[in-house]
Amino acid sequence: MRYMKPTSGFYCLAGKENDDQFNKSVIRFMNDPMNHNRFFALGIFTDEWDIELNNTFAGETMKFRNGYEYFPLNEKISDDYREKFYPYYKLVWDSNQHFCNFGIGHFLTCNNDLISVCTSPYIGGNFAEIDIITIENYKRQGLATALGVEFIKFE
Repeated sequence: MRYMKPTSGFYCLAGKENDDQFNKSVIRFMNDPMNHNRFFALGIFTDEWDIELNNTFAGETMKFRNGYEYFPLNEKISDDYREKFYPYYKLVWDSNQHFCNFGIGHFLTCNNDLISVCTSPYIGGNFAEIDIITIENYKRQGLATALGVEFIKFE
């Protein structure tokens, strides 16, 4: 008899958000690529869980498999993006500070190099145009999807 082992996962988080031991076990499970080596999606259904997870990861980068790191828009990543990765944004946003203050950006790096980005060149009237770029060697790994989700969640 053969068993199929899933390579990805959709998970629903339930329980008490203030249970530190449970939260630590969830984080350990989610950070272990043996549990879902391609991707995972975590569903939460209460504002309390949203607050707890945001507080848990505040100021940290999300770790992806293969050493990928997630960064929200910040001054350093904006500079790298505008100067080295996609200079078009120097025309759209006149400065890093302007982009950081009013733009939307989500970035993945590998070995400190930008490999996938999801940003907005134009924002206004409750709408945002979306740009998603992934370096060819990193395509078809769900990276653009993960960044697109972060973009959509942006408030």
